[in-house]
Amino acid sequence: MGVVDMTNPPTKDFFASPALSLSLAGIFRDAGATAAAPTASASMEVEEGDEGSGGGGGSGSKKDDTVEISSENSGPARSRSEDDLLDHDDDENDADKSKKKKRKKYHRHTADQIREMEALFKESPHPDEKQRQQLSKQLGLAPRQVKFWFQNRRTQIKVIFLHIALMVGTLKWLQMFAELQMLTPLVPTREVYFVRYCKQLSAEQWAIVDVSIDKVEENIDASLVKCRKRPSGCIIQDKTNGHCKVIWVEHLECQKNTVHTLFRTIVRSGLAFGARHWMATLQHQCERLVFFMATNVPTKDSTGVATLAGRKSILKLAQRMTWSFCHSIGASSYHTWNKVSTKTGEDIRVSSRKNLNDPGEPHGVIVCAVSSVWLPVSPTLLFDFLRDESRRSEWDIMSNGGPVQSIANLAKGKDRGNAVTIQAMKSKENSMWVLQDSCTNAFESMVVFAHVDVTGIQSVITGCDSSNMAILPSGFSILPDGLESRPLVISSRHEKSNDTEGGSLLTVAFQILTTSSPTAKLTMESVESVNTIVSCTLRNIKTSLQCEDG
Repeated sequence: MGVVDMTNPPTKDFFASPALSLSLAGIFRDAGATAAAPTASASMEVEEGDEGSGGGGGSGSKKDDTVEISSENSGPARSRSEDDLLDHDDDENDADKSKKKKRKKYHRHTADQIREMEALFKESPHPDEKQRQQLSKQLGLAPRQVKFWFQNRRTQIKVIFLHIALMVGTLKWLQMFAELQMLTPLVPTREVYFVRYCKQLSAEQWAIVDVSIDKVEENIDASLVKCRKRPSGCIIQDKTNGHCKVIWVEHLECQKNTVHTLFRTIVRSGLAFGARHWMATLQHQCERLVFFMATNVPTKDSTGVATLAGRKSILKLAQRMTWSFCHSIGASSYHTWNKVSTKTGEDIRVSSRKNLNDPGEPHGVIVCAVSSVWLPVSPTLLFDFLRDESRRSEWDIMSNGGPVQSIANLAKGKDRGNAVTIQAMKSKENSMWVLQDSCTNAFESMVVFAHVDVTGIQSVITGCDSSNMAILPSGFSILPDGLESRPLVISSRHEKSNDTEGGSLLTVAFQILTTSSPTAKLTMESVESVNTIVSCTLRNIKTSLQCEDG
């Protein structure tokens, strides 16, 4: 069984979450491309094996939690029944009759029919004959149409594991290189060379195992091997009720390296790169995909966008925006960060890049400035403050203190904090629209936004393709500080005055287009401009939350 090299360049998965998910954010490439070099010894530290699932959060101590992931809301707008199959002529010798035979068309279920079948599916994915008969009379469908809809619906739920089954039957072994990053340039990335093995254990169970082996690393510069995977991975079990059970184990051996004091606790405790982080993200991403595919979204969870096509276009644009944000602010080797100290004392990291041909971003020279701070505020309160359009003027200097109106609000998860919104900031000069994607799970939260062209976003709302719409995101990443014993200055739970939950690690990132000419050079004025935006935003946030320095 041979080793398969991953030779394709880095690509964006549909609904990938490069930093939120600890996915292979910075680099994901052929593991054998690095030339050999003399071996160098390195000081290693072992990160305790972390078994978990469902995210667990920072407060959970149970190591073998499990999580159920549901695709129950993703009913298709069109479903097949038995009538969708081709009719075959019983008499194979009768050529003329066979030619006249026509294929029967798809049966299109109405939205009401799908809604009723979805409701029963949630309670019973395997309805008995009596339930099917009753539902068929209620909906005006043939019993076999109901039967086949439920069969197809159960099949759709297993689609998420289709690629695993394909790997089991063809590749099985994958040689991989991953660069794992956090949403801050202050934490070094973790580069890992490893082999991935996939196996279907039974009809209802799959396993994915990652491990670093000497055979993979012998032709790699030893200075590049900063982390090694001890046996890690996940077991996925189909629960046949529209859910699956996932158990994840993450076990890494990493070089000792310098981590900024802000993030030292969360990294060394295993929270930053541990199994609970992976599980929280997996659950979040599955839920996001379910809401994207859903055809029966309640009106209260989808305001301002009239069609399913428009809803999907907005959600895809928001996901691309968030992917771009995550890709731009980590410590990946794609970026070179320079430290800049401001007059107000913040340490800001600045990087620049040139966009020559990517239609998804403005063409020209782009500058990104990032700063991370600790705030004595609970992550939940901080997240709610930053995503609230009614309080946007308190921190957003671009709003000039003017009112902000919500144009659209699209839910993309069960938690009300997981939503995509379109906001209008009105001023005396003009009206400016902002696309905002807020994401939260048991481990971390993000608020990502970008100013958008009004005409362009209106066309996306109608369902037009958004892939060529240029967008330059900025935003916030929020993490728990990992110090549960530190008392809070501000908490969203006022009734618990003795609460000892820790504060928040807030990372602020802004990107600006300094010039539309890709050949132009970066100027200090541009750097100072984006630094000022970051500094003023941080100052406004601290003032609004009453946690100024000193």
